[in-house]
Amino acid sequence: MAISVATAVFVLATTTAEGSYFATAWPIAGAVLVVVAAGSVLLGAVVSRWALAAGLAFVAFGALAVLSTTWGGLPDAAWTWLDQMLVIAAAFGVGALATQIGGRNAGTAILAGVVAGATAEAVYLLGRLASGAPSSWLDGREVAGPVQYHNAQALAFAIAIPLALWGSVRTPIAARTAAGAAVALLGAAMLVTQSRGAVLAVGLAVVVQAAITRSARLVGQAVLAAIVVGLFAIPLRHVDAALVVGGGDTHAFTRYALWAAGGAVLLAALYAIPLTKRATTAVLAVTGVLVAAGIIALIPRAGSLGHDLKRAVNGEKPADLPPGQTRLSSLSLSGRRQIWRIALDEYADHPVLGAGSGSFTTYFTRVRNNKDLYVLQPHSLELEALAELGLPGLLLLLGAFGVLAVAMVRGSAPRAFKAAAAAAVIALVAESSIDWTFSFPALTAAAFLVAGAAAAHRNGALARSSGRIAALAAGAAVAALVSFAGPYFSARDVQVANASGTSSDRAWTLLRHARAFDPWNPDALDAQGQLAENAHEYDLAARLYLHAARLSRNSWSEQYARARALRSGGHVAEAKAVCAVAQHLNPLEPLLDRGACDFGG
Repeated sequence: MAISVATAVFVLATTTAEGSYFATAWPIAGAVLVVVAAGSVLLGAVVSRWALAAGLAFVAFGALAVLSTTWGGLPDAAWTWLDQMLVIAAAFGVGALATQIGGRNAGTAILAGVVAGATAEAVYLLGRLASGAPSSWLDGREVAGPVQYHNAQALAFAIAIPLALWGSVRTPIAARTAAGAAVALLGAAMLVTQSRGAVLAVGLAVVVQAAITRSARLVGQAVLAAIVVGLFAIPLRHVDAALVVGGGDTHAFTRYALWAAGGAVLLAALYAIPLTKRATTAVLAVTGVLVAAGIIALIPRAGSLGHDLKRAVNGEKPADLPPGQTRLSSLSLSGRRQIWRIALDEYADHPVLGAGSGSFTTYFTRVRNNKDLYVLQPHSLELEALAELGLPGLLLLLGAFGVLAVAMVRGSAPRAFKAAAAAAVIALVAESSIDWTFSFPALTAAAFLVAGAAAAHRNGALARSSGRIAALAAGAAVAALVSFAGPYFSARDVQVANASGTSSDRAWTLLRHARAFDPWNPDALDAQGQLAENAHEYDLAARLYLHAARLSRNSWSEQYARARALRSGGHVAEAKAVCAVAQHLNPLEPLLDRGACDFGG
């Protein structure tokens, strides 16, 4: 129970903190995991060689990102990669070590905790929408939720759905009932975000899970879940219409939440049916009848469905669909083909080692043909590794997942547990292959906690740690904590310095501290440049902006600020030259023809 509660709290806290995307959040999550993992080793817990190799492989990928700073990578982006790989390795280690610390049911407790934490967030999301969601949660017809990005928010629920399905075929009726309610609520929360990628990812994950388990009952439960969750598309159309027309109608969200609650009760009741062969056959029969009834019910709407399908096949942008159709019906890639092509172009320009970690943003901004499209990553984990770290990076990343798979196969967990854990990782990787959701440590930590539990070996009683092992564990933990500390304290000081009400002198002191903690933080330099500019110290501001431009993914913006400072300081010719540099870095940005860069033709 303690492990389940602790895991649930960890999952809920990290995901609601904007997915722990920012450096003010993920170092805390990483520190918790590192301390727990190191403490487990010091108590005598051990992991298998394959599990250890999997963790080290992900850390090696992060180390390669840091090494890429020698041939073009940006230090801030590179160290972020390393720290986030440390979070992954620590989460995997905690899962793999938990069985020896908490007993043979610790893996089940971790899985249940992940499901409970994600379900609690689903309830929180649906409840806040029904009572009036913050404006920051809504972006057009997308519901970003507390994670602040709709695809990442949906993925948090998608990762937990296969885990809940594992509970739907457990012997205790309480476990099956809870699993049914969880699946319905997770599915409802996932759909309301209108994330197409998450729906595809969880579909693929469940198919793989069913193939591994070869359980007819699991297939039946999954189909029942798909039917019940599919029914939520009815109230979702009203939610979509309210979002498009009125920016969010709480009545539509309230109706949707009531549908979700009803679906949770229905699926819980269906999953509570005893696990007998006759019951399984009956469930499959009922499922077949429901599917057939659904098809028959759709026949009168074949014309309108055909029209909607035609619009979807034509790739109409989700934002252009009529109110009520929902973005789930669109097959548009939303600019991803251009992004992926540019990532491949960057790799072609640097075919050996890639252009360096964090380089894609600058490359994309310079060559894009859509002035409204700005991205930090190529919306593909694999293409990001290839473009920025070359073939060595891609092969190391794929190798890390391969070693992870071997570690899970060789683990002592039951087959069905391994299948559920593998499905959670597959959902994460599948969605991250078409988006940038791998950059949210809360999501990777949840999936790798369960993966570690699947890879655990039950070696019996704890052994006394040797001095060498204890020293290695303590040293690794200290190194990881130091690596987390710099970005955290730097980002926190920048945040406080930028807060309203902070005096200029106090802000400058905080920013100096921020740069001491993390010398490569471009935000600290940019904030110092703004303070200097406000104090009419234009030459100093220009130097600070130049330093920030060398460290920033969006160097064009820093160059524009530098030109503004130079022009204010009377260096018009130099400002004009700097504007030319900024325009080369971002040819389509209209801002660079105005303001500080407007020289009258």
